Parts: sequence; C-alpha cells; structure tokens
Amino acid sequence: MLSLQPASGDSVVQIVADEAGLQPVSAAGLPRGATYWVVASGANGNVTALPYPCLPPALANSAIYAVAPGRFLVDASGQVSASFSGRRMSSAMMASTLQAEADTVAGLIANMQDDSLPPGANGRAGFYSDSFTPLIFTTNNLWLEITGKTNTTAYLTIHPPWNVINGVYDLYYTTDLSSPEQWSWVLRSFAGQTNLAVNNATDAQGFYWLGPPNDLAANDSLGTNF
Repeated sequence: MLSLQPASGDSVVQIVADEAGLQPVSAAGLPRGATYWVVASGANGNVTALPYPCLPPALANSAIYAVAPGRFLVDASGQVSASFSGRRMSSAMMASTLQAEADTVAGLIANMQDDSLPPGANGRAGFYSDSFTPLIFTTNNLWLEITGKTNTTAYLTIHPPWNVINGVYDLYYTTDLSSPEQWSWVLRSFAGQTNLAVNNATDAQGFYWLGPPNDLAANDSLGTNF
C-alpha cells in the first residue's frame, strides 16, 4: 500500500529535484487537467510513481515541481528518516536503497522532459494529455455531464445518442483512476431519464461513468469528474 503524505525536509524527491534544477511551484493556479506524477513510499520503503489527471486535494501542500509543459512532479514520499523507521538495515544497505530511490526519481524526471518519447511512454505523458483540451461531442455520442454540486449532492445530465429515445443506464463511481480502477454501482436511470441527482458526494474528488445495465465494458459513456 502506498503512503500518500506531503513530504517535508530531507526527501529523496526534493533532493533529486533540486539537483535537476527544478523549482517548486504553488498549487494555486495549477491547471485542472495535466499529468501529475505522484511519488509515494511503498510498504517496502521503495518509491513508486503514479500519474494522476489532476492534483489530489490531499497533496495541495506537497512540494510540487513543474518538469515540462503540462507535466508536474508531486512529492508524497515523506522524509528519508521516516521511510526507514522500524526497519533494520546496515548503513551500506540504507545508502544502496536511497541511491536506488534517487535513480528512480531521476529517471522519471528525465523521461518527463524527453519529448522524443511517444505519449504514454514512461513519464512522457502518463495516461493523460499534457494540457486540458475540452472534448467535442456529437449527436452520435453518449456522454455524461456534471452540471453542478450543492453540499453533498452532484447533479449530472445524460446526453444520449440521437437515435436512443428511452435509454436505461447504470451509473458507476470511483475516487481513484489508478490501475486497477475500482468502479462502484450507484444507481440505474429510468427509461428516458436524462437528469440525475446523486447523493453522498462527499469525497474530495470523484469520477462518474455510464454503462448499459449490468455491463460496464460495452457501449459505455465518456465520463465526467468533479
């Protein structure tokens, strides 16, 4: 299990970022849609990097570095001393582990800066686009729009294809797009229903997805998030 926590002082990520000449940036004003590589500490003390399409709200106070246009490095690894807490190892083993972690972070930064790599290659763009570009939908698309949120209720609108009159859909929800994605069933719409009100929208971030009844894989919608 990853340990997601804002890092402070003596972080391997921050040390490597400083050596690479990266400057920390404020969470305020960051693009809503970009590639945020979050570097965290795993259970075995090794760092693990995962790409996110937006900055996790819990990490808004983390050290964040702009590596390339639309690509950011987020430090959620914790202090070096904390990462070895409760673990018995020699000084040589500790030094070797720290060097391996530093090499992992340095390699990630190098890949993020390498525009010769195709989109989706390690660190190049992750699973997400380098910048936020709104999708253009046609009347042939099934897509889901979030139109608002009040307190703990999210308001969604179903846009069915032009030739679907009384469509029935299942709505799914997740808080994390990390692989493997875990989608939970929320509700089933009535025939022809287009406006949905979803309660218990209390998470810091969430993603909705439409699918035909009991079938998430086939003919699913272009989802939405908040």
